[in-house]
Parts: sequence; C-alpha cells; structure tokens
Amino acid sequence: MPWCPKCGAEYVENVRKCKDCGVGLLDHKPTPDEMLPPDPKPTGWRRFVTRERFLRVLKTLIAILLALEAIVCFTPLGSIPIGPLVATLAMLPVIVAGILLGTGAGAAMGFAAGLFSFIVWTFMPPNPVTAFVFTPTAAPGNFWSLVICFVPRILTGVVASLMFKLLSRLLDGKKGATGVIYAVSGVLGSLTNTLLVMGGIYVFFGKS
Repeated sequence: MPWCPKCGAEYVENVRKCKDCGVGLLDHKPTPDEMLPPDPKPTGWRRFVTRERFLRVLKTLIAILLALEAIVCFTPLGSIPIGPLVATLAMLPVIVAGILLGTGAGAAMGFAAGLFSFIVWTFMPPNPVTAFVFTPTAAPGNFWSLVICFVPRILTGVVASLMFKLLSRLLDGKKGATGVIYAVSGVLGSLTNTLLVMGGIYVFFGKS
C-alpha cells in the first residue's frame, strides 16, 4: 500500500501523491530514515492565512477591480470631458492591480481596460469625432487604433508594478517612503497611458 513519507498517511493503490503534502508516495511503510521533516507550523497571523483563504481573497480582489473597471468604462462616472477629448478614470483599477497584485495582474487588468474601452468607443462612443483613435470601425481608424487602445493600458499596469518594486527596493527602510512609493508608482503608471495614447495619435494619425 502507498505511504506518504511526510505525514505517514496510508493510501489505496494507484495513488501517486499525498493529497495533503503533495509529495510522491512510497510503495511501503517508510522507515524513520525515509520520513521527511514536517513543514514548520506557521506563527502569528500566518496561522490564519492558508493557501485556500489567500486564493479566495485574491479572486475576490480581482473581481472587485474588474467591477470597478467596468463601472468607470461603461458609465459616465469614469469620463471627464476636456474639450474634444475625454479623460478617463479607467487606469485607477489597472494601477491598483499592478501595485498590489504584481506585473502580470496589472497587464491583465490593462488588457481588460483596453477591451472595455474598445467596446465603448465602438458601440457607444462618448465623442464620435475622435472614436477612430480607439476603434478601427470609425473612419479613418485602422489597425493602429487597436494598438493605441490596448498597448498603453497594458503597459500602464506593467510600469506601475515595476516602479513600485524598484522604488520599494531603493527606498526600503527610509522614513516616509511608503507614501512616496505609492504616489510615484501611480503617477508614472498614469503618465504611461497618457503619453503613449497622445504619442500614438500623433505618430499614427498626425496627418489625419
């Protein structure tokens, strides 16, 4: 019968790994020399943070950020008209995801922001005159409209995350650095979207 060399649990045949420890099973009862040391018991607040709870909290946070992203993209709450352009608050959830959840989550949230923006500017544009910047369905939009719509938003989450990690290392242990780290990371993430969008408009549609 298979045995776990870590917790000593006995399993039925055809089982390869221990469901609790995740280690490979032995085909016999392990000797004391074959037994693996148990994982150290967590202390303090770590006693209450299991992998299952962590994943549950992570999924909840992602769902909340996606909901906020949808709200600022699909409702007037996220739009601030400035002359012929429309400023957006859609980068806030992207920046938060990048800072709190890491580079991959920031990029994914940026992609979601780009997708929501594409839907808005394609089917219900706040300003039909400038819709071509974010969707190829409005003349003179083309492939580069998709680039402007998605790439700056994805890089917003990436830049915010990387700057947060870099500044956290550079300013580690310095008094009052926490607020500076969050503020600078957020501002640089927001500027990434603004500069890339404006630069994309100039490069790809300057003559239009």
